Amino acid sequence: VAPASLALLVAEAPPGSPAANAWGGVLQYTLAGDGGALTAVAGIDRTLVADPMGLALRPGSSEVFVGNRHGNNAGDGVAGSISRFVWNAMDHSFTPSGTILGNGLTSVHQVAFHSVTGELFAANHTGAGGISRFLFDGQGNAMPNGHLGSGNVEGVNVAPDGKRLYFTVSTKLLRQLAPGGQIDLA
Repeated sequence: VAPASLALLVAEAPPGSPAANAWGGVLQYTLAGDGGALTAVAGIDRTLVADPMGLALRPGSSEVFVGNRHGNNAGDGVAGSISRFVWNAMDHSFTPSGTILGNGLTSVHQVAFHSVTGELFAANHTGAGGISRFLFDGQGNAMPNGHLGSGNVEGVNVAPDGKRLYFTVSTKLLRQLAPGGQIDLA
């Protein structure tokens, strides 16, 4: 049975470094089809996330992963985290399914999945910065898989073929990691 409509998710992250609990949640809108109007439906309540910035759907598991900035400076005492929610495509509901901590997560901005391996990459904006990496075991538990680079990373994405990792830093550079090493793209 196919879902009745498509969904658009939007993280409500205020600019700058908001005070603890001064952030929004994740809004959800449905779209019935081409040319249809967006309709607001229940999303993820702000009490279940911590300054949400980045969103990614994990292929094959119907899970939404939310990168949490935590006030962009550990304003609530936590450096950074990724909240997990099982998304039901039929009724567009969310069920909390855990939180990922550690492995250098700080002020997490964007999150992305490797299209081939399923590895999770998280852009860290403060602290040591860089990109935290996670693999998943057979039960779906996130396991740290190292850390790439340093600096205030804001965006991260993986090429569709999985051969390149792209990320942005606060110096307005787009960087590319490939088997031959890092290349800065202006």
